[in-house]
Parts: sequence; structure tokens; C-alpha cells
Amino acid sequence: MHKISGLPMGQMLYQEYFPSNHELSQLKDRMPDRYETLWDLTCHYHIALAQSEPLAKRTKSNVSLKQFASYLFRNLESNSGEDICELATLTPSEVNGLLKKIDAHSYTISSPESGFPAGTKFKSFLWHATAPIQPMTLLAGYLTIWLKKCVVPYQSGDTLPLEVLYPAVQLAYKKELSLLPVMVLALVGDQLDYSDNVCGAVLSIRFNEDILSVWNRNASDHQAVMTLRDSIKRHLKLPHSYVMEYKPHDASLRDHSSYRNTWLRG
Repeated sequence: MHKISGLPMGQMLYQEYFPSNHELSQLKDRMPDRYETLWDLTCHYHIALAQSEPLAKRTKSNVSLKQFASYLFRNLESNSGEDICELATLTPSEVNGLLKKIDAHSYTISSPESGFPAGTKFKSFLWHATAPIQPMTLLAGYLTIWLKKCVVPYQSGDTLPLEVLYPAVQLAYKKELSLLPVMVLALVGDQLDYSDNVCGAVLSIRFNEDILSVWNRNASDHQAVMTLRDSIKRHLKLPHSYVMEYKPHDASLRDHSSYRNTWLRG
């Protein structure tokens, strides 16, 4: 599976989240290039959201995969035969139109805030669209779409959550995230009966075989164990006679084996 997918096992767990202000401050000091790419990509994410029709009115809005892809790469769905190219910059009048659309304003802080001195004036992120997108930002944007379309699809279909931007930036800077196990869990976990009982998946690459383990929360819940076993067989299209083994984790710790002396086969 590792050879077919080409996805890295990696040393760092894949995790979708957006850094806190404290983490962003540390990132800016230690890895300024990575910080600038994340900032650039985040601005373009919100610009794409502002340009979407109709404008979402939820408290926490997400742009769609299709909208973000069409924003970053012009002529992506054009039937005119025009070449696909990166997004063009916006003119000041176009930015003013978006400012009016989303009712955004510049503001000045009266006291020090998050490291910024009093009197600092903040302009809307929309003005970011007047500058050309950076090549590394475009790469991170492509990886954002790739992650949610091909590797770890989001449960709400076409939705692109903001939290995927940071791991995409990490990948753009050659950070080896552990993508293969999380892809396996995404493929298997959300499709199973008793999916809330699934808490992880481990893919062990061996010399002559690979072992895929799906972890559930409670080994004593026999109904959940049996249902998960049958559900895995059904969704992976395995024969009914295919032998799968189950073993509680504490038993594995006792005999130092993940697959010997299993108490459930079938």
C-alpha cells in the first residue's frame, strides 16, 4: 500500500488545526518564510471566501474546494480552451467593491495588542489581493486542495476547512507528515458501522507483509467488535470467509505481539 500510494509514513502526525497567536509568534521568529507563506495563504483563503456567491452568513464560514481551486487557478473549468494560469491581482476598485460587500473596515488599536504598539493601523486582508501570489503560496494552495480531495476527504463533501492550511504549508516546506495512516483511517473509519467507536488505525510495513490494525475504544464491547469486523469486510469487499483477528491492547503488551494469541478469529 505504501508503494502504490507513494504517501510518506513520516515522523510527524498529520493534524488539521490553525496555530494560536502564541504559536504564530513563535513561527514568525523561528521560521519566518513558513510564517509568511501561511499568512499569504490564509489571506487568499478569505479573499476566495469573500468573492464566493452567495456570501456565506454563518459565524464560521468555509470556502469550498471548487471555489478555492477556481480562485487559485484561472480557467480551471473553462470550455474556451484557454490555458490554466494563476490568479490575477485585484485593482483597488475591485478591492473596494469587496470591502463594501463584506462590510470590512480598517481599524487602529489604542493600546498595545499581541506585540503591536498602540496606534498601529490594520488594513483589511483584502488589500493583500493587490500583490501577486508567491510561488510557495501557490504550491501550498495546491497541496491544500490535494489533501482534502485525495488524501483525507472532509466529511462535508466539498467543504475546505481553514485548519488544513497549516499542514499544507508544512508539506510545501518538505515537512514529512504521516499521511498514509491518516488516509487509511479516513477511507475506513467514517464508512463503518459503530464508527464513533473507532479511535485510530496503524499500518505496519513489514518485510514480507503489511499489517493494518483498526483500533476501537472498548475491547469488552463484543457487539461493537463483531459489527466493526463485519463492516470492515463489507466495505473493503473482503470475502465472508476472510479471516480477521482481534486482540485487546493489554494482551498485546503482555505477550509483546500484535497478532499472536488472538481471541477472536473470523
